Amino acid sequence: MRRRVLAGLAAAMVGGPACAAPAWTACRVEHGVLVVPARAAGLTGAFILDTAAPRSLLDATQASLAGIDGEVASAPVDLAGHRLAKVEMAVAALDARTRSQPTPITGVLGADLLAGLVLEVRPGPCRFRLTTRAAPVRPLASLPVELRGGAPYVQAGVSDGARAELGRFRVATGSPAAVRLNDGLARIEGASKAVSAPLRALSVGEVLVENPAAEVAPEADPGVAGEIGEPVWAAHGFQLDLRRQRLVLFDPAQQKTRRKRSGGS
Repeated sequence: MRRRVLAGLAAAMVGGPACAAPAWTACRVEHGVLVVPARAAGLTGAFILDTAAPRSLLDATQASLAGIDGEVASAPVDLAGHRLAKVEMAVAALDARTRSQPTPITGVLGADLLAGLVLEVRPGPCRFRLTTRAAPVRPLASLPVELRGGAPYVQAGVSDGARAELGRFRVATGSPAAVRLNDGLARIEGASKAVSAPLRALSVGEVLVENPAAEVAPEADPGVAGEIGEPVWAAHGFQLDLRRQRLVLFDPAQQKTRRKRSGGS
């Protein structure tokens, strides 16, 4: 499996960022998180791509084996055909987050790498690319993105059947939970004026997700309702444009049909 990751990285680096049409790079959803090939601070391997992480991280164990000392590594990152120069990555222990992954995880790539770029991810099979301008798609939902603390948020609604709440949710491709609710918003079933887990539905714009698996977790910011994880995003194609602060969900099957009818590739 690790050979496939490295092969994907080699394919992604062919052509470089000057390509007019950036190539797609193979990715995977493993244990509910988005995993991509990349090279950072001289380390080539599999990284969790987590849009909710304001800052990218290197695994302390792998950094130590590579001779990287200190709490911060400042070095280029090669990702999906782009070379991102002088990225500061914190060196941190990631065992609690990565020990369940079947592939050794070299680090976490966060929203700091996506500034000024569009991240587009499509399922079946999983593939992604980075562009400077979003490609035209037929949207299922198009939402404004708010940046808070370096992480992207969108307005979404949750309902337990009896009650509904609208709030700010982090866009979290590195979270295995479909929905994580702020424990200040979620209450045990039967509590008044509060949404309880399990959920009956999640709405992201016009996209409705029924019976999403939900967890409850504390939030330091009381203005945050929670986060929406990779199980939701993996069911759709999506574009996250941090330059224009927009999130678009679309049906990849419709895009294929549209290209065939127009004579595209």
